[in-house]
Amino acid sequence: MKHDAKEEDITITIWDGADIPAQVISPAQENGQGRAPPIVAMFHGGGYVGESYKDDAFLYRRLASELGAVVVSVGYWLAPEFPFATGILDEWDAIKWVYHNAATVGGDTSAIFIVGGVSAGGNLARVVRHLNRDEGNTIRITSQFLSVPTLCPPPVNRNLSPPSPAMLGIIMGGLKPDVNPPLFVPFNHPSGHGGLPPAYFQVSGVDGLRDEGLIYERTLREKHGITIKVDFYEGLPHAF
Repeated sequence: MKHDAKEEDITITIWDGADIPAQVISPAQENGQGRAPPIVAMFHGGGYVGESYKDDAFLYRRLASELGAVVVSVGYWLAPEFPFATGILDEWDAIKWVYHNAATVGGDTSAIFIVGGVSAGGNLARVVRHLNRDEGNTIRITSQFLSVPTLCPPPVNRNLSPPSPAMLGIIMGGLKPDVNPPLFVPFNHPSGHGGLPPAYFQVSGVDGLRDEGLIYERTLREKHGITIKVDFYEGLPHAF
């Protein structure tokens, strides 16, 4: 199915003058409602070591076409040149830029502003909304979209299926993460998960990350009363 959308490459200048690449995917047609569409800011997958902000464009075109939203795909620094968390505050700054410059990208964040991601990008989105909450909700993130999120390192999730141990070694060797801080594992966050926005999860049935996604959504829902929606794709692999 063809999803018509407009695409534009932009750069986001952050606090230290560095430029982060991004792509804006907009509905091909105006919504006819007399106001700009809402914005969905997304981070791509790739195990923190690969892919780019353009690699999930097929998904973003569909979101733009079917939801009538402006999707901003934000790039981020990749390992091994930039081990995990090197640029997380830069990404947080980029998300704040998107929020405050909604008109520049052709959208409106006054009613709806969703932050999400796929796989590793799902964890980056999770980090951003924790940072926002811990800073007193300086921007209004109305909901989060976590698609097959990476939430636990391999030593924690011993039942992890593909990728292979060799591939995991490459990923973890490049990341060099400290697996204890909440920037990497949300379950270790000292302030818990209360006060976070509603969340939509996509979980795949034969994904090695399946259980951590289900445990995290249950933690948000049962322990903190956060509104959750889960779509479970039985028989499908990671990032199908």
